[in-house]
Amino acid sequence: MDIIICVVILIAACVLTQLGVVWKTKRACLTIIKDLQDRKACDPEFAVSLPYAQKKGLLHFGARDYKPQALQHLIQKEIICVTDDGRYYLGENV
Repeated sequence: MDIIICVVILIAACVLTQLGVVWKTKRACLTIIKDLQDRKACDPEFAVSLPYAQKKGLLHFGARDYKPQALQHLIQKEIICVTDDGRYYLGENV
């Protein structure tokens, strides 16, 4: 009986951890979109560079930043587009 309880607790912890990651990534996506909307980066002419687009080094300490991962997700979904010189703007799917 103790083994079953431990397995259930372990599974619940894994599920809650994944839900936390999804929630933080969704918040980061909304933050990125709002940032581009505030800067009025709606087409390639007004594209802007984003400071959190570059990933941190391996020796970065502190809380995990979900914005680079969220940015890549938004680019794959074509919600955010990238210019040839590495600047970002909102796509037509917003």
